Amino acid sequence: MGVSSTGQFSNYTSQNFQWGLGAYFMQQVQNSPILIGIDINYAVIDRQQQVDQQNHFEHSSSSNSLNISAITRISPFKASFIRPYLDLKVGWRRIENISDFRFNLVDIPPHKDVITNQDNGLGYAIGIGAAVSLNTKCSINLGCNFNGSSQMNYLNNQNIGNKTDPTQGWDDYWQSLLDDGFEDHIVSTPINYFSPYIQFVFQIGGGPSTKNNL
Repeated sequence: MGVSSTGQFSNYTSQNFQWGLGAYFMQQVQNSPILIGIDINYAVIDRQQQVDQQNHFEHSSSSNSLNISAITRISPFKASFIRPYLDLKVGWRRIENISDFRFNLVDIPPHKDVITNQDNGLGYAIGIGAAVSLNTKCSINLGCNFNGSSQMNYLNNQNIGNKTDPTQGWDDYWQSLLDDGFEDHIVSTPINYFSPYIQFVFQIGGGPSTKNNL
């Protein structure tokens, strides 16, 4: 699964293409073109790196998203070689920002895996795709989702090295961030991104239930 940020959220990301993994389980409603189930996916939604020799720091960050959603799929009921479908998802989204810091200041050691922000909110997605049947038990899905969310807290990594108090030394600035938190660099934004994907689908048992591994 690929990840490409969009909308307001893209103002706070590197806009580089990222990646994700996921799986789902669905059961077809009897005598209906509708399938319902559970979808779980994890995505690296952004990575950034800053090296600022003048301001004495190196900073790398990873921003991650975990989604657990109910999924409804509408697909032609009759089997065919290529079956288009529409997906609707709604559920829980968790955002986490993790950072590594290295300083050119003798009294501040490197800090690794610092959790700079965490938040939970409503996540949703709408997507289209097509299932290509390989045999009666296996198929490949090709598609793309638009993933949106409620307003969520997100660390603006791009301005984390901006010190607003000219009387404060850089060592004091970084130490205060590490000790007191990064709230001054938190923004509120919907976490929106597109996710094109390839899915390998395996049918379990003799019924219409399916399980996907991305």
